[in-house]
Amino acid sequence: DEKAGKPPKWKRFGEVVLSPRWTLGLLLQSVFNLFGEVVAYSLAPMSLIAPLGGVTVVLNTSLAPRLLGEKLHPWPDLPATFSILIGTVITTSMGAHHDVEVSSVEQMQQIVLRPMALAIMSGI
Repeated sequence: DEKAGKPPKWKRFGEVVLSPRWTLGLLLQSVFNLFGEVVAYSLAPMSLIAPLGGVTVVLNTSLAPRLLGEKLHPWPDLPATFSILIGTVITTSMGAHHDVEVSSVEQMQQIVLRPMALAIMSGI
């Protein structure tokens, strides 16, 4: 429209078109996502729920080409999505499935100074 001399129908912020539909979608996604996370974290430990955020990436990668006509690139989309999927499965299945109550500094030091915790913190 701008090239034809007409003013744009909706305001833009960079490449984002701020239409009422887009704004409604953003608000609904934000509100429902926040509510869903609060409920999920109240029902299960964070070590079980947090890795499932990777499912969003996998779903977006698989649904965007079908629903939005976006092009799926063999590199890096597929390897990255596969890595996220594997990481999500491993961390969800191997993570602690119960909350650990920490009641003292000494107990926290014992947990943090375990060999596996040190290996994870060092990036291995």
